[in-house]
Amino acid sequence: MDQPIRLVCATRQPQENFASTALGRSLICYPGEFWPQLRLYCDNQRGLSKVYNEALREAADDPAILVFLHDDLYLCDFFWMARLRKGLQQFDIIGLAGNTRRQPGQPSWAYTAVTPDYQWDEARYLSGVVGGGNGFPNGRISFFGPSMQACKLLDGLFLAADSQTLNQAGVRFDEQFAFHFYDLDFCRQAELKGLVMGTWPISVMHESGGGFTSVAWRESYSKYLAKYGETERSPPPAPPTVVGVLVLDADGSMEKIQQTLSALTVSPYRGLPVIALTTFPGQLPEWNEHLRYVSTSKADYAAGVEQLRTLPDFDWALILEAGQTPGQT
Repeated sequence: MDQPIRLVCATRQPQENFASTALGRSLICYPGEFWPQLRLYCDNQRGLSKVYNEALREAADDPAILVFLHDDLYLCDFFWMARLRKGLQQFDIIGLAGNTRRQPGQPSWAYTAVTPDYQWDEARYLSGVVGGGNGFPNGRISFFGPSMQACKLLDGLFLAADSQTLNQAGVRFDEQFAFHFYDLDFCRQAELKGLVMGTWPISVMHESGGGFTSVAWRESYSKYLAKYGETERSPPPAPPTVVGVLVLDADGSMEKIQQTLSALTVSPYRGLPVIALTTFPGQLPEWNEHLRYVSTSKADYAAGVEQLRTLPDFDWALILEAGQTPGQT
């Protein structure tokens, strides 16, 4: 008989509000007989590592395939349970996105150094696909690289393994990492125990990004570096300063952005590269050499503005609100 699948999720929502989360909404779609088991920690204030370790201890007497996942993850793959089982036939631990290598001091599975615009690892080392946004198809799909690759690091938004495999190997989450770096440390501990990790193609939509560079993130990064005797990776030499135009769109209005872009083409600023920060929730146009869109949520908009304003490799010749023209500044 197949092992049952047990979702392990910690949410700050009370029990009665769980159905409004992305995970809750996606599970409602399944008939009762097809529901996976759910170990739900509502009103949670504990670190994820403590919660996940508790689920692992419980599984010692009640084995299952454990899926550690976030409550802002929408499972939009009709066959995710079958694909999960198949993935665990090839790897001891599977995730949705990861990196096939690990470098000393690496601050994330995807980034190699802490810089204002983040320093992505080379594309050839990245693996997996994750959708972003509030439901499908309202969002964007991030193609990091081919799935079904053995990895050194996995993104903690979705981690799955047979509880017996983890318990027999003695793999645990380090409880000093409450919400950040628990996933990177877990992967390193699994590797030390001889377990093989990899990405697997399972369709999901993730409603939020990471809390990189927050105070809590920085504190966890320091603990992580100290644990492994590593130092923060130095960013590569700064590229030449680029003179450009920054367009800020707090309202998520593509129409206003286009008004500003049109005005720029007949202004002294024509020809300069443009970066547009927008809260528009839908699919954004493809980048080109003259125009790049940066997506953010309304909650993160102010932080995004501050980050873009202070990018060291950009010298903003002009900063406009969407809908403004150069003469209105």
